[in-house]
Amino acid sequence: MAVSSNLEVRFVELRKEIERYASINDYAQTKALIEKAMPLCSRIYAETSDPQKKQVMASNAQKLKEMYAYCEGKLGGDEEISYAPKQPKPQQPSPAKNAPAKSAKGDKDKGEGAKKDGNVNYVINGVDVAQFLVRDSNDVVTFDDVKGMTEEKALIEREFFLTDEERAFNEFLGKKPKTFILLYGVPGTGKTFFAKAISQELKNRMGEDIPFFSIVGSQLSDSKVGQSEKNIQAVFEFCKQFDRCVLFIDEFDTLAPDRKQASGDPTAGSRVTVLLQMMDGFSSAKGTLVIAATNCPYNLDGAILSRANTRIEIPLPEYEVIYDILWAKIGPNIAPDVQLDALAARLRGYSNRDIKNFIESLKDMLVDEFSRSRKQGDGRAFEDFKYTNEMIDKSLGKIVPTTKQSDIDRINQFKLMND
Repeated sequence: MAVSSNLEVRFVELRKEIERYASINDYAQTKALIEKAMPLCSRIYAETSDPQKKQVMASNAQKLKEMYAYCEGKLGGDEEISYAPKQPKPQQPSPAKNAPAKSAKGDKDKGEGAKKDGNVNYVINGVDVAQFLVRDSNDVVTFDDVKGMTEEKALIEREFFLTDEERAFNEFLGKKPKTFILLYGVPGTGKTFFAKAISQELKNRMGEDIPFFSIVGSQLSDSKVGQSEKNIQAVFEFCKQFDRCVLFIDEFDTLAPDRKQASGDPTAGSRVTVLLQMMDGFSSAKGTLVIAATNCPYNLDGAILSRANTRIEIPLPEYEVIYDILWAKIGPNIAPDVQLDALAARLRGYSNRDIKNFIESLKDMLVDEFSRSRKQGDGRAFEDFKYTNEMIDKSLGKIVPTTKQSDIDRINQFKLMND
C-alpha cells in the first residue's frame, strides 16, 4: 500500500515544530504536538509496505514516546516551568590580543569571561596563537542534530556529562577525569560536527558559556627548527587560561604521527614528545577537554593512542539516518512520484558531506527551474515547485560517493586491532 506524500510531509512539519518547542523548553506545547504526531506516525507505519520505512517510523514512534514521557515528567514536577522562549545571548566580540576579557556578569562568572588571571593572552612565549585558532561559529549544534549514533552519544553522556555527585565520587575513588576524545573515520562523515555537538551539550549541561576552539594540526607545523614544538605548546598553554575550554584538533595524525614510521619527518619525534607532555599536563586541568579527529587513526603514534581511552568511530550514515536527513531537508518539497525510501537506499555508501552536496545540487536545480518559470511568466506559488525524479537522477550523476573501499578496510582493520 502506498503512503500519501501529504501524510509524510505533515509528519515532517510536526517533527520540526516539536523540536523547535522542545529546544525552548515549552513542554506543554511539545506534548500537545506529539499527541498530534503519534497518530500520523502510526498511520504511515500501517500503510507502508516497505520494511525499512516501517523501521524508520518505529524508531520515530519510540523517540516521540520518550520525549512525551520527558515532558510529562517536567510538567508534573515541582519546579516552575517557563514557557517563554529563551532569548539568545548577544554575541560578544572575541577579546583583542593581550587585552582584558570582558564578562557581562563580572570576573566571578564561570563563563567565557572567567579566566584565571582575568585576561586572555593570545601571544604565548612569542607565538601568536590567533593565527591557528578558530572560535566556534554561531551555529548551535546539539546531540539532537546528530542523526543516529545512539551508542556513541550514550558513551559521551556516561563518561563526560557527570553530575556534581558523580564527580565527587570519582574524586573519592582517586579516579581522574577523562579529558581526551579521539574521533576517527573516513573523510566527510561529520567528525567536526559531532565535536561541536559535544561542546554544545557540555555548555548546556554546565550552564556555562564554555569556549570552543578548533585548530588544524598541519597548520602548527613549521620548517624552522623547534618552531612546531613551540606552536603546540603555545596552543595548549593558551587554553589553560580558561576555567573550562574545549579544544578541537583536526588532522590530528599530522601532529602525532607514528614515530616508528616517520623517518622522513625529522621533527616528528619531538612534536609527539611535546604533545604528550601537554596532554599529560591537561589531565589535572579543571574542565579542559581535548577532542581530536583523524581520517587515519592507523597512522597515530602508539603513545598517543594509549592515552585515547575514549575512541569513537564516526561511520558512514546508515539507511535510517540517510532517510531522516532526506525527509528533513527535502521531504516537504518532493514530487508525488518520488520515493524517499528508494532514494535513501541509492545513497548508501555516501558520506554526510556527499549527501549534503547532493542536496545542494538538487536545490540549485530547483532554483534554476524557478528562475526559468518566472521569466516565462509562470506565477506558481513557491510550494508548487518540487524536486523530481529527473532532478534526482541528474544530481546523482554529478555527486558520486567519495569514500574509497580501501579507506573503509583500513579503518575496520584498525578497529579490530585496537578495540
